Amino acid sequence: MDYTTSVDIGRKKARRDGINEDSVSALLFNESHRDSVRQSAGVFVLADGVGGTSGGDVASFLATTVVPDELSPLALRLARAENPVFDDLDMDTDGLPGTPSKEDIRKSISDAVARADEEIRKRRRGQGSATTIVVGVYARGQLHLGWVGDSPAYVINRSERRIEQVTRDHSAVAYYVSKGQISPTVARVHSDKSTISRAVGGSNADVEFTSVPIFGDDIVLFTSDGLLDAYDRSRELYQEYLRAENKEAVESKIREKVVTEDEIRNRVLDAWTLEEAAESLLELTQKRGGTDNFSVVLFADKSRPTMADAGEDDLNRAFDGTNHDLEGDETVVDE
Repeated sequence: MDYTTSVDIGRKKARRDGINEDSVSALLFNESHRDSVRQSAGVFVLADGVGGTSGGDVASFLATTVVPDELSPLALRLARAENPVFDDLDMDTDGLPGTPSKEDIRKSISDAVARADEEIRKRRRGQGSATTIVVGVYARGQLHLGWVGDSPAYVINRSERRIEQVTRDHSAVAYYVSKGQISPTVARVHSDKSTISRAVGGSNADVEFTSVPIFGDDIVLFTSDGLLDAYDRSRELYQEYLRAENKEAVESKIREKVVTEDEIRNRVLDAWTLEEAAESLLELTQKRGGTDNFSVVLFADKSRPTMADAGEDDLNRAFDGTNHDLEGDETVVDE
């Protein structure tokens, strides 16, 4: 299993306050035996701090250190449970750990995020510190996700050259889109695009979950909004949209200016390595203005069967998430 992480302060952030409020972490267990059997399990975390220099960087740091610490026993249990090595060895497997259920994994993620929320509140003592978070627990072709806020997770498939967002943002614009009040394109430049409805350390840290299959030709991407919101003149575009009589023409212009999911897909798939993919995504943000901190986590498990080798029943990445009613959530500005 391969992975890489990358963080960058962003051009405007560097000039303005010199603080990078994004944090990332990865905890990986790779096991191999007889040069043919490999078992991988990992915990991947990305957090985008909220609250400016008052402590968003502290909140994201705590989130990306507390959560892996809390989930490390789960990762080891996933790596040891139902290990194919057992088929090769003449050994008694009684008493070895069983595979955690999906419900067990989700509870572990929820408990870990709650612990991070507690640590942020305790150490910052109400100083306005909070963070988004996306947590991925991966083992044997299954990715279990828990998230709070608007840092998205994507799955990018090499064979199909397709990108799918597998999380749903807890944000004001996501709510507007769900109600049909604005289009997804306009949401990219809307004046409320930095307003999120949930944050760890904030008033609402409820975690949403989903679980999706991962194939050998997939690449998983977690990113902060510094990638998607890199274009540095979105406010002007939104005002142009509000004034325009031909709004479709302005929407077309927005698609040309902002970082699109298709561009993200192409940058990742055209790179030779995950490290090159991360560098290419950073270059893309810088070309569009680099308005915010940038962070990514990329990982892939080439030991798994490809999507083409999987049965049709295995191809569904549809949400089975819970707890996504945004109505009534309080909001906080992710700066």
